[in-house]
Amino acid sequence: MSSQAREGEAPHMAVPRGVEPPGGAIVPCLLALDLTGRACVIVGGGAVAERKARTLLAAGAAVTVIAPALAPGLAELARAGQIRLQKRPYQVGNLAGAWLVVAATDRREVNAAVAADARAGGALVLVADAPGEGDVTMPAVGHRGWLTLAVATNGGSPALASILRDRLLATIGDDLLALLDRVADVRAAELVAGRRHAPARWRAALALETLALAEAGQVDAAEARLRAALANEAS
Repeated sequence: MSSQAREGEAPHMAVPRGVEPPGGAIVPCLLALDLTGRACVIVGGGAVAERKARTLLAAGAAVTVIAPALAPGLAELARAGQIRLQKRPYQVGNLAGAWLVVAATDRREVNAAVAADARAGGALVLVADAPGEGDVTMPAVGHRGWLTLAVATNGGSPALASILRDRLLATIGDDLLALLDRVADVRAAELVAGRRHAPARWRAALALETLALAEAGQVDAAEARLRAALANEAS
């Protein structure tokens, strides 16, 4: 779960004991990327391509879709000028200048060729039908206010990832989102004042008691407790 690193969390955290991935597998690094203006190319015109296009557009990417036929949703995006369309089969050389490539056709050999071309051109690549062949996968992402929650299964089950995302989002009430806004304001004020608190201090200040106050609708009291905890460290 990410809130854009607003509370000063450490950039790297060890995998908690007891939940290590099976067989010593590498844990993927989830990043919140600003894709504003980045050239992203999607090869494929079906439902998967449409979902990826909408995700990339929401992140500000400049999206080009290459496909001989389009799902209705992609066709609508093209008519609205939200994506650039090359309505034809993929050809070698179509990825020039791409920063991120998504291979999402229904043909295994085409996706493999797109992945190889993307790597040869220095672009990151997501391979929809074979996640292990790509550099990245897209987690199931949900947004509520400033909160961004991402659930990833390393390509194991996108459907289950989306179900878990929805369940987790449903547990986060409006009062906690209101607290997040207050915490963001407090953190900004502390930084302006030259007070930089360690991640452990933020976690202590946002202890269960603080969260319980917010969940009980006492957001003002939760903010006051947070400020007092930070002030005690500084005094």
